[in-house]
Amino acid sequence: MKRTAILILLFIGYLQTGAQQNLVPNPSFEDTVFCPIGLSLLTGCVSWRQYTDATSDYLHSCSYYAAGVPNNWIGYQYAASGNAYCGVIANVNTWAEYIAAELSQKMIVNRKYKVEMSVNLGNQSGYATNNLGVYFYDSNASYVFTSNILPYIPQISYAKYGVINDTLNWVRLVDTLVADSAYDNIVIGPFNVDGNSFTTDTLGGGSWAYYYIDSVVVSLIDTFVVAVQDSILCAGDTLSVDFVAEKPLGVSNIFRLQLSDKYGGFNSPINIDSLASDSCNGMLSGVIPLSISPGSGYRIRVTSTVLPDTSLDNGFDISIGNLDSANIIVTSTSSPLCEYDTLHLSASSSVTAILYNWMGPNGFNANVGDTTILNVDIAYTGTYYSTVNVYGCTVRDTFDVVVKQSPDSPNVTNNTPLCEGDTLRLYTATGTNGVTFSWAGPGGFSSSSDTIILLNTVDTISGIYTATVSKNGCSTSDTTNVIVKTRPFVTLSNNNPLCTGDTLKLNSTAFSTGVTYSWSGPMSFSSNTQNATRVNATPNMSGWYKMLVNLNGCEYTDSTQAFIYTIPIISSIGGNNPICIGDTLKLTTGNYSGATYSWTGPNNFSSSQRNPTRANISLADAGAYRLTIAANGCVSPQDSVNVSVNPQPFVVILANKDSICAGGSVTFTALPNNVGGTPTYQWFVNAQYVAGGSTVFTTSTLNHNDVIRCDMTEYTKCANNFTDPSNDVQIAVLPWLAPSVSITSNPSGPVKEGIYIDFTATTVNAGKKPQYQWKRNGTDVIGAQSNIWSANNLNDNDSISVEIVSNYLCPLPTTAVSNGIKVHILTSVGDIEGAESLVLYPNPNNGKFILSGKLPNGRYDVLISNSIGQKVFSGVTEVQGNVLQTEMQLNVAVCMYILQLRDEAGHRAIIRFEVK
Repeated sequence: MKRTAILILLFIGYLQTGAQQNLVPNPSFEDTVFCPIGLSLLTGCVSWRQYTDATSDYLHSCSYYAAGVPNNWIGYQYAASGNAYCGVIANVNTWAEYIAAELSQKMIVNRKYKVEMSVNLGNQSGYATNNLGVYFYDSNASYVFTSNILPYIPQISYAKYGVINDTLNWVRLVDTLVADSAYDNIVIGPFNVDGNSFTTDTLGGGSWAYYYIDSVVVSLIDTFVVAVQDSILCAGDTLSVDFVAEKPLGVSNIFRLQLSDKYGGFNSPINIDSLASDSCNGMLSGVIPLSISPGSGYRIRVTSTVLPDTSLDNGFDISIGNLDSANIIVTSTSSPLCEYDTLHLSASSSVTAILYNWMGPNGFNANVGDTTILNVDIAYTGTYYSTVNVYGCTVRDTFDVVVKQSPDSPNVTNNTPLCEGDTLRLYTATGTNGVTFSWAGPGGFSSSSDTIILLNTVDTISGIYTATVSKNGCSTSDTTNVIVKTRPFVTLSNNNPLCTGDTLKLNSTAFSTGVTYSWSGPMSFSSNTQNATRVNATPNMSGWYKMLVNLNGCEYTDSTQAFIYTIPIISSIGGNNPICIGDTLKLTTGNYSGATYSWTGPNNFSSSQRNPTRANISLADAGAYRLTIAANGCVSPQDSVNVSVNPQPFVVILANKDSICAGGSVTFTALPNNVGGTPTYQWFVNAQYVAGGSTVFTTSTLNHNDVIRCDMTEYTKCANNFTDPSNDVQIAVLPWLAPSVSITSNPSGPVKEGIYIDFTATTVNAGKKPQYQWKRNGTDVIGAQSNIWSANNLNDNDSISVEIVSNYLCPLPTTAVSNGIKVHILTSVGDIEGAESLVLYPNPNNGKFILSGKLPNGRYDVLISNSIGQKVFSGVTEVQGNVLQTEMQLNVAVCMYILQLRDEAGHRAIIRFEVK
């Protein structure tokens, strides 16, 4: 007869934190599409599917058949969580079963995830294996047409747990990975451990190794999280943030509250509070800096110094305003105003994310920064209120406005139209007494009389005249249009100077309709049009041309003088052609008395000299150089000379190597350009002549950083022999060096199981990027190929070393092996008789677990302490019938804990477990 002792513990004062989101849908297989009435019905489980032709099973307590829970076709087992689980056959290469599901969201590349599940071997299994694993993918097919074991290498292999043969208790398998892709699908089942095979133990009885699978979890590992309530703040406000850590971090830990830039980046975070604490949770409060730039994309995070570690940010944008940097300006039209004026209200800021509001008399309300009220009256007298919001900051201002009554508008008249020289009279009248008058008109006219008289008018006084009447600072106006007709007037001109053969154009300014024109000039010329012409002009047509105009009986006379000249001729043109780059071009032409010269040419060349020169000629200066000459405004036909420019010869040298080992040979080759004939060559080392005559120079006597140059002399392209020194080539001559490597570990002393040890390799004379291969007990660690390697799964007395391959150019030898470091791993030991049968499950757990095993009958003390030695529980349990079965529930923080069981004789057993 078994007797079970149930002990439920509540421990007040410890904070349990929420775990990271499980990416696995329906992780305990509770949700069903339909109840399975037989085997091979995984389609009845929500979100899960078969991955291959081998038929995995869905087992649920709703079924009373072979697919039931706890009783089913191969054993008897309650679910690890809820009332369902799945089953797969794992030991046959030609029949391997898998279950698959799509993750609720993609994994984040380079982030660390914990992958865990509970497994149990079916009671009637005849075999047990070590080949369970998890394969993630993001682009493979969702179904593979095979019943064989898959050839994939899983990202998670639970082979480290050895052959799993426990048919009584669920075994919690836990491992981690750093996502190297945005995986979105999970496949669970058997995989070859080393890519080719796996270990199988024969138990006797059945034909398979059949495993139940339950409580699958894939979660992002984050040491601690933060909680922020505010989303709109102002500079100078206090921001409070709650944080919850996974476990106490030690007395030397300092939490820091950090604010991002306004785009959410933490490249240069602002520390606004800090707290020295080893607590698992707490609050940080910081003041938003007064110098902060306004923005709507701020984020908050918390860092710790002990790990060190950084939380995820708060997950949403925070808008922060700053009145000092917002540059807010609020103005209004100066008061008092008069009736019919425009009231202008303005509020502005250099920040775009801003809200405005104006309120005032007569029901005025506007939600813009800049607004106007047209034609105001006395009802708009009163106080106007301005409100400006910049994110969490508010600025308010007020303006008092007074609107006064204006006088009646005046009635304005005049005696126009008039002709130039007549007298203009302006009249005004108004129905308001006690007003003052003012006039404004064309040409700056002004007056303060009610009636205006102007003598000897001219057409320029025509236009709009405005009369304004004023009283008590307010004014009204009216206008009248004055018309004074213009007497005829023209201005004559012509297109001289002209040249023989040109067309003489006689022009007069346009006046108006009704005007008559009459031209007269040399050689009996006459015309009755406004503008006249004389084609094929000759020098004897030069002289005065007169015009008589008439409008409304008024006449006006004017004259213009015309000049016609002979066209000059270019007598000769030439230049010193051809030339080389860098030479001076000399252009020549014959003399023409009284002429000006205009040269143009390639590359924006121009000159007004008769015989110009162009120094330091270039290839862009080659081409046609054109010349025109001008005398008395007459320009000759264009003439030109073509100039050819040869590029300067030059030489470039190349080396077949830029670095050699001591005693090595290097060859230099000269590449001539823009040459003709046979150039000559001279070779120099460090500016000292060493060889000549050839385009190739080979040497094995160079020293480190020697500089090689070649001078080439060309004899055909330029007026004189041209020597060009080549580019310099510097050669690195490296010594032969033997590489070496040494390693260190951190921590360097004994460590507890599961603690990461960081091993760092330091090389000497191995080049900038040597190759690394870390070794564990002389065997290569797959994938450990950088200068730093970390592990938390080492065994006591494991020996760690590293072998390097130098990438230095001149290594001797090419490889080196480091010193070895032997690690010491501390393990738990129990000395109670039968302690080896003790099991605590599930582990990890949420504070609720079962402690079971086979122990001698008697009374046992139970003591539980956290990772820093603080006692969180003590109690007593009784064992009768040699069976311990105790259920416990702790209300404790997420942390590592140690359970110590001690009998009456002082013997003890120790079990570690983790609360998540």
